[in-house]
Formats: sequence, structure tokens, C-alpha cells
Amino acid sequence: MDVENQELVAKTITCNGQNITDKRITYDDVEGFVSELNLDGCGLKEIPTQIDLLPNLRSLTLNGNEISNIRQLDKNKDLQNLELDDNRISKIENVEGDVLQSLGVLQLSGNNIGKIE
Repeated sequence: MDVENQELVAKTITCNGQNITDKRITYDDVEGFVSELNLDGCGLKEIPTQIDLLPNLRSLTLNGNEISNIRQLDKNKDLQNLELDDNRISKIENVEGDVLQSLGVLQLSGNNIGKIE
């Protein structure tokens, strides 16, 4: 196998607890091939809208951030694992649609959830 000519495709991007507000990842960087995205402890206040640009995303890990609500993830129809442990989510609302049909794991421990709508 000719390693020099082999195409390399990122399957996982990990933040490793670094604040990502100063880092930019564009669609051209990942070309839609990312299947796992780990943004644990990155200081995020919301689920980034750029996640919609990752149609092949199967696992999204956002533990230990400051996220207060779960927005629609209807562009990520193949999402199977969503982890939101240890954030600031107090209620769950407007989470419906195709993404819930493929979602096998939803982790929300360490949040102060008082209401589900």
C-alpha cells in the first residue's frame, strides 16, 4: 500500500479542554467526514451552529461546558450519541424530529433539569 498517496480522513476532532473561541474550524477543514466530535470543557455557552455542517456526525460530546439549552439538531440525522453532562441545562424543550429517532444515547447528568416540554 502506497502510504504517501493514501487519503487521510479525520474521524474524530477533540478539543481537550481548551477554549475554542480563538480557534476556527471551517467546513473546508473537515469536509463533512467527521463522525465524532468531542468538545468537552471548551467553555461553550451553546451548541455551536457549525455542527449542522457535519452531516456524518454520529457522536457529539459536550460535557463540562456552560450550555443552557438544547437546540434543534435536525441537520444531524445520523447522530447516535449526544452527551451533555455537567452543563447548565435546566429545562428541555423543542427537542423533536428525526434526530431523536436515531439517537441511542442522551446523557444529561450533572444538570439541574426541572422541566421537560
